Amino acid sequence: MSEVREKLPVLPLSAGVVLPHMNVTIQLDSPEAQAAVTAANLGSRQVVLLPKVGGRYASVGTVAKLEETGNLPSGEEIVVVQGRHRAVIGKVEVEVDGALIGDFTPVFDPTAPSEKARELMREYRAIIENILELRDARPIAQMLRGIENPGHLADMAGYSPDLSRCP
Repeated sequence: MSEVREKLPVLPLSAGVVLPHMNVTIQLDSPEAQAAVTAANLGSRQVVLLPKVGGRYASVGTVAKLEETGNLPSGEEIVVVQGRHRAVIGKVEVEVDGALIGDFTPVFDPTAPSEKARELMREYRAIIENILELRDARPIAQMLRGIENPGHLADMAGYSPDLSRCP
Protein backbone atom coordinates (compact mmCIF):
# COMPACT_ATOMS: atom_id res chain seq x y z
CA MET A 1 0.00 0.00 0.00
CA SER A 2 1.50 3.36 -1.00
CA GLU A 3 1.25 6.51 1.07
CA VAL A 4 -1.15 9.18 -0.06
CA ARG A 5 0.88 12.34 -0.72
CA GLU A 6 -0.64 15.78 -1.06
CA LYS A 7 0.80 19.28 -1.52
CA LEU A 8 -0.26 22.48 0.19
CA PRO A 9 1.30 25.84 1.06
CA VAL A 10 3.20 25.76 4.36
CA LEU A 11 2.42 28.49 6.87
CA PRO A 12 5.33 28.54 9.34
CA LEU A 13 4.41 29.04 13.00
CA SER A 14 7.00 30.94 15.00
CA ALA A 15 5.13 30.53 18.29
CA GLY A 16 2.89 27.74 19.45
CA VAL A 17 1.18 24.81 17.82
CA VAL A 18 -2.25 24.57 16.23
CA LEU A 19 -4.03 21.25 16.71
CA PRO A 20 -7.01 19.77 14.87
CA HIS A 21 -10.36 21.33 15.83
CA MET A 22 -8.71 24.57 17.03
CA ASN A 23 -9.79 27.97 15.69
CA VAL A 24 -6.86 30.36 15.92
CA THR A 25 -5.91 33.83 14.74
CA ILE A 26 -2.37 33.95 13.35
CA GLN A 27 -0.37 37.08 12.66
CA LEU A 28 1.25 36.99 9.21
CA ASP A 29 4.59 38.28 10.45
CA SER A 30 6.88 36.94 7.72
CA PRO A 31 7.04 36.97 3.93
CA GLU A 32 6.70 33.15 3.97
CA ALA A 33 3.47 33.35 5.98
CA GLN A 34 2.02 36.00 3.69
CA ALA A 35 3.00 33.99 0.58
CA ALA A 36 1.40 30.83 2.03
CA VAL A 37 -1.93 32.60 2.58
CA THR A 38 -1.81 34.15 -0.90
CA ALA A 39 -1.13 30.71 -2.45
CA ALA A 40 -3.89 29.08 -0.38
CA ASN A 41 -6.41 31.75 -1.43
CA LEU A 42 -5.66 30.90 -5.08
CA GLY A 43 -6.41 27.22 -4.45
CA SER A 44 -8.24 25.18 -1.84
CA ARG A 45 -7.92 27.77 0.98
CA GLN A 46 -5.96 25.19 2.96
CA VAL A 47 -2.46 25.35 4.41
CA VAL A 48 -0.19 23.13 6.46
CA LEU A 49 0.60 24.86 9.76
CA LEU A 50 4.14 23.85 10.61
CA PRO A 51 5.88 24.89 13.84
CA LYS A 52 9.42 26.21 13.43
CA VAL A 53 11.62 25.79 16.49
CA GLY A 54 15.29 26.70 16.65
CA GLY A 55 15.46 27.31 12.92
CA ARG A 56 14.09 23.86 12.10
CA TYR A 57 10.63 22.78 11.02
CA ALA A 58 8.68 20.12 12.88
CA SER A 59 8.02 16.86 11.05
CA VAL A 60 4.31 16.91 11.90
CA GLY A 61 1.93 19.80 11.28
CA THR A 62 -1.78 20.45 10.99
CA VAL A 63 -3.77 20.93 7.81
CA ALA A 64 -5.98 23.97 8.36
CA LYS A 65 -8.70 25.79 6.44
CA LEU A 66 -8.45 29.57 6.04
CA GLU A 67 -11.65 30.96 7.52
CA GLU A 68 -10.98 34.70 7.31
CA THR A 69 -8.17 37.12 6.50
CA GLY A 70 -7.85 40.75 7.47
CA ASN A 71 -5.92 43.41 9.31
CA LEU A 72 -5.79 44.44 12.94
CA PRO A 73 -6.38 48.13 13.76
CA SER A 74 -2.58 48.43 13.96
CA GLY A 75 -2.38 47.34 10.31
CA GLU A 76 -0.87 43.92 11.00
CA GLU A 77 -2.13 41.19 8.66
CA ILE A 78 -3.87 38.21 10.27
CA VAL A 79 -5.61 35.03 9.24
CA VAL A 80 -8.16 32.97 11.16
CA VAL A 81 -7.69 29.24 10.62
CA GLN A 82 -9.46 26.08 11.71
CA GLY A 83 -7.30 23.00 12.26
CA ARG A 84 -8.61 19.96 10.39
CA HIS A 85 -6.20 17.01 10.76
CA ARG A 86 -2.54 16.16 11.24
CA ALA A 87 0.00 15.89 8.45
CA VAL A 88 3.41 14.21 8.33
CA ILE A 89 5.68 16.43 6.27
CA GLY A 90 7.88 15.15 3.48
CA LYS A 91 9.76 17.55 1.22
CA VAL A 92 9.23 21.33 1.40
CA GLU A 93 10.16 23.47 -1.60
CA VAL A 94 10.07 27.20 -2.33
CA GLU A 95 7.88 28.20 -5.28
CA VAL A 96 8.57 31.15 -7.57
CA ASP A 97 6.25 33.45 -5.60
CA GLY A 98 8.10 32.71 -2.34
CA ALA A 99 5.51 30.33 -0.90
CA LEU A 100 6.76 27.17 0.75
CA ILE A 101 4.94 24.15 -0.68
CA GLY A 102 4.96 21.02 1.43
CA ASP A 103 4.54 17.45 0.35
CA PHE A 104 2.72 15.63 3.16
CA THR A 105 0.78 12.54 4.18
CA PRO A 106 -2.54 13.24 5.92
CA VAL A 107 -3.07 11.53 9.28
CA PHE A 108 -6.58 11.04 10.62
CA ASP A 109 -7.80 9.83 14.00
CA PRO A 110 -9.11 6.25 13.96
CA THR A 111 -12.83 6.08 13.23
CA ALA A 112 -13.26 3.20 15.67
CA PRO A 113 -11.05 3.78 18.75
CA SER A 114 -10.18 0.77 20.88
CA GLU A 115 -12.08 0.06 24.07
CA LYS A 116 -8.89 0.88 26.04
CA ALA A 117 -8.73 4.32 24.35
CA ARG A 118 -12.39 4.94 25.21
CA GLU A 119 -11.79 3.89 28.83
CA LEU A 120 -8.81 6.24 29.17
CA MET A 121 -10.86 9.02 27.57
CA ARG A 122 -13.63 8.59 30.16
CA GLU A 123 -11.11 8.71 33.03
CA TYR A 124 -9.34 11.75 31.62
CA ARG A 125 -12.60 13.59 30.95
CA ALA A 126 -13.75 12.97 34.54
CA ILE A 127 -10.53 14.49 35.90
CA ILE A 128 -10.72 17.53 33.61
CA GLU A 129 -14.40 18.06 34.37
CA ASN A 130 -13.62 18.08 38.12
CA ILE A 131 -10.87 20.67 37.60
CA LEU A 132 -13.14 22.83 35.45
CA GLU A 133 -15.97 22.63 37.99
CA LEU A 134 -13.55 23.74 40.75
CA ARG A 135 -12.51 26.69 38.56
CA ASP A 136 -16.15 27.58 37.88
CA ALA A 137 -15.81 26.78 34.17
CA ARG A 138 -18.95 24.63 33.86
CA PRO A 139 -19.70 25.64 30.23
CA ILE A 140 -16.33 24.23 29.15
CA ALA A 141 -16.95 21.03 31.11
CA GLN A 142 -20.33 20.73 29.40
CA MET A 143 -18.70 21.15 25.98
CA LEU A 144 -16.20 18.37 26.79
CA ARG A 145 -19.08 15.98 27.55
CA GLY A 146 -20.11 16.24 23.89
CA ILE A 147 -16.76 15.01 22.58
CA GLU A 148 -16.85 11.31 21.74
CA ASN A 149 -13.52 10.79 19.96
CA PRO A 150 -10.42 10.26 22.17
CA GLY A 151 -8.16 12.10 19.70
CA HIS A 152 -10.47 15.11 19.63
CA LEU A 153 -10.53 15.23 23.44
CA ALA A 154 -6.72 15.05 23.55
CA ASP A 155 -6.48 17.90 21.03
CA MET A 156 -8.89 20.02 23.08
CA ALA A 157 -6.78 19.40 26.19
CA GLY A 158 -3.72 20.59 24.28
CA TYR A 159 -5.65 23.76 23.45
CA SER A 160 -6.38 24.52 27.10
CA PRO A 161 -3.47 26.56 28.43
CA ASP A 162 -5.60 27.74 31.35
CA LEU A 163 -5.54 24.20 32.78
CA SER A 164 -1.85 24.61 33.65
CA ARG A 165 -2.41 27.75 35.76
CA CYS A 166 -2.89 27.39 39.49
CA PRO A 167 -6.02 29.02 40.94
